[in-house]
Amino acid sequence: MSGTGAWLMNGYDLGLPLEIDFGVSAETEKVRVNGTKTQSETTTSDVTTFKVSFFKEFSNEQEQLEFRQQMEQFQNGVNFMPYCLETNQHAQEFHEGLVNLTSVDMPREGGKIGFLKYDAEFDFLGHRSEFVGYTQFRAVDVLGEWENWNSYRRLEIYYPPNATFHSDPPYGTIETEDGKVEYRVDPSRNAISYQGAMGAERVGIKAFQGNVQLFSPYFNIGAGFSVSNGNFKIIWDDEGNPEYYVWHDNKWMTYHSKRPDFTWHGYDRDGSGNVINEVTYLSKTAVRRKLQLKRISPEYIEIEQEYQHSDGAITAIQWFLGRAKNYVQIRARILNRNLDWFTTTHYIKRDMVESYTINNGTQLISDTTKITQAITKSPSFYVTLNKYTINGGSVGYVNPDRDVVNGNIETNTNGGYVQMLTRHSWNVGANIWSQPVTFFQGTNSVSAREQAAGFVVKADSQVIHRSHVY
Repeated sequence: MSGTGAWLMNGYDLGLPLEIDFGVSAETEKVRVNGTKTQSETTTSDVTTFKVSFFKEFSNEQEQLEFRQQMEQFQNGVNFMPYCLETNQHAQEFHEGLVNLTSVDMPREGGKIGFLKYDAEFDFLGHRSEFVGYTQFRAVDVLGEWENWNSYRRLEIYYPPNATFHSDPPYGTIETEDGKVEYRVDPSRNAISYQGAMGAERVGIKAFQGNVQLFSPYFNIGAGFSVSNGNFKIIWDDEGNPEYYVWHDNKWMTYHSKRPDFTWHGYDRDGSGNVINEVTYLSKTAVRRKLQLKRISPEYIEIEQEYQHSDGAITAIQWFLGRAKNYVQIRARILNRNLDWFTTTHYIKRDMVESYTINNGTQLISDTTKITQAITKSPSFYVTLNKYTINGGSVGYVNPDRDVVNGNIETNTNGGYVQMLTRHSWNVGANIWSQPVTFFQGTNSVSAREQAAGFVVKADSQVIHRSHVY
């Protein structure tokens, strides 16, 4: 049957294939070939490579620029994961196969903006149905000051949608933009394996700068950058401020009326070791901002934002976001001064908040609520929402610090929000990250968030195909 339609790689339109240069090769120099079948086998682990000439049309120059950037991202993201190729009746031998992009040749021709004829070379690893997904992970301890902090914390590993399990069956499910995602609490070993879900659905972290989906940290990001794990989404606005969204009732929405704010309290020491030059820095008064994508994989992402202040101090916040989770871990540092403490502040819509809980005590929110308490009885500090169905519930923090840190709840009727602030007092030297505070939104199980806050889970994904690991 003749081919119809463009080729797609992880759902992205590569264009219409014009020529497919397909060949196979094997290293046979050291193999004895004498006609006997048992001895006439080639010993090679080389993948099949093939080259395709594509035709791609564009409506304007910006669209063509974004296409070039997207192809560059596909190639830079070779360590991210193989991509799923759909050939749409062209070259059935490659349809729904997993590929890596070896090279892309996109010549510029003066005056020709409306279309591009280009060549791409692929490594064909095999059909997606042949593969088994395999994810290794490691849990990095979050240090805490609480009794029993080490005894009740747990791992939460989220599988891709539609996976069939070979080890550690799922514990429960959570609704996300990608459908129902199953998760496992405390897997029995530092790896999980599954079949299926080896295509685009395996991408648990979706990062975009404009219309370009990122598969590697090699890209300039800034205003307009967005990252989503299917449940928790962050978008940086035109002024470089993060906005939080949650997957709620099958759509993206926000519980917040303002962007979050951060503060850092820094100091120096004189020659005798005395504390001098104590200054509190505010994110909203920073003179410059810089956004950086540090790490990205199908399982998690690390994003860092630096703030430069008028006295030359540089402060930073880092977000650590995992697949499908309804929480994000936030940590802070000052690059060129000592960090005494930092605060993270969120502004929840007033008409959505019913009550607040701090130190295991719950009170109804009123228009005159204004409290500040030392966090002494429970690491969880949160408000409960009155308007939620799927993925609703509570919004708050898990703070691993205690006794010397505060939780603040204050109603601002003019602004239409309830301010939530927690201080984290973790003294570290210049350029050293603090321990992370967990911010959660849209959870019905605060105790589960408390338990998951004890680890930062970093997963590295691999694909196993027969006896070869790619």
